[in-house]
Amino acid sequence: MMKLLKSFARSLQSPSAISQSSPLPFPPPPPHPPPPPPPEKTDVTPYSFNCPAVSAFFLAFPFHHIDGVQVLSFCCELSLKFPSIRLCETGKETIKRFLEMRAQFISEGIFSAIPFKQSISDVCINCPQYQLRRWKNDELIRMVHLSMTPAPCQSKCIYCEVIHMPEKFNDPIVQENYRRAFDALDYAEKSGLIAPDARWMISSGEITIHPYKDKILDIVKNKDATFFTNGFLFDEKIKHILSSNPRSHINLSIDSGTADTWFKVKGVDNFGKVVENLKQYAGGNVRTDAITLKYIMLPGINNFPGDYAGIARIMKMLNVSELIISRERRSYELSNEQHAELIRSVGELAGELVKNGLKYTLHSYSPDEKRQVAAIVSKAVS
Repeated sequence: MMKLLKSFARSLQSPSAISQSSPLPFPPPPPHPPPPPPPEKTDVTPYSFNCPAVSAFFLAFPFHHIDGVQVLSFCCELSLKFPSIRLCETGKETIKRFLEMRAQFISEGIFSAIPFKQSISDVCINCPQYQLRRWKNDELIRMVHLSMTPAPCQSKCIYCEVIHMPEKFNDPIVQENYRRAFDALDYAEKSGLIAPDARWMISSGEITIHPYKDKILDIVKNKDATFFTNGFLFDEKIKHILSSNPRSHINLSIDSGTADTWFKVKGVDNFGKVVENLKQYAGGNVRTDAITLKYIMLPGINNFPGDYAGIARIMKMLNVSELIISRERRSYELSNEQHAELIRSVGELAGELVKNGLKYTLHSYSPDEKRQVAAIVSKAVS
């Protein structure tokens, strides 16, 4: 009997003894539940006061001096006051002090930071770019802005406060300032502090007649570089860079759409020649995005329908699709009525661009001002 039971048990364990359709003697285990989704990543970046120029790590040589020495800062924002240091005798010391200043600025802006005895960010409080939000601070320099002075320029822009004295380039102090600036740039590059894709803004006077033009062009010829020019002269070397380097641009603050307004703003009667020079830069195999135009709004001077229509025509002729609309320094201290006129004028210009299938970007306007302009544009095109 025992042998019979064992034989029967072995037959049950045989694969052929139970068909695929036969019920199992016990229910199958439940399937494993799918793994829970990973928890959503929460942004743990603390709130702090900061600005784009510090967060994105800008390196700016503005047109300011302290006791005759060129300074180094984060930005060239439309303010006469911003944190800065004097250039040191060596590029290494200059960059070291600049990094220390940036670190202190960031620390001061952290919401829970202990107040510093000597605050370097106080001068930025009224700047529209200085805001409380979650800032992610870059580790590499993302923009280099060359605006050293003295620097030559033939234009007489009514809003420009830079004193152009080309004869000063024979002054040993001026030559030393430029040497220190180039030395700081060289050290920052060789130290790997400047990102390979960093943007270089060349606005030290008029580049086409600058005594250090060849040195500056040699530094930035293969970089993401924008040359700020008045357009008075056409320069073959710059044209070659625009043709050979897809990351190069020129930027002209045209500020007008008619010859009459150009003369009022620039103080020189050469509007037609400047437009022709722009056409030369745009010709050949130069990319359509190589030319950038800017319009500094000056209510009472260049806020007229004829200028708005004129700049739209020029943009279409040059295949420039977007206009940068900016403001002058003194526009931060306007009365309520003057400020309203500024915003209305900007909105009307932007509206004219949109109606012509063109785009605009607002520079140095607060988020609230941008919303006001957008409302005017929406009403104009509806």
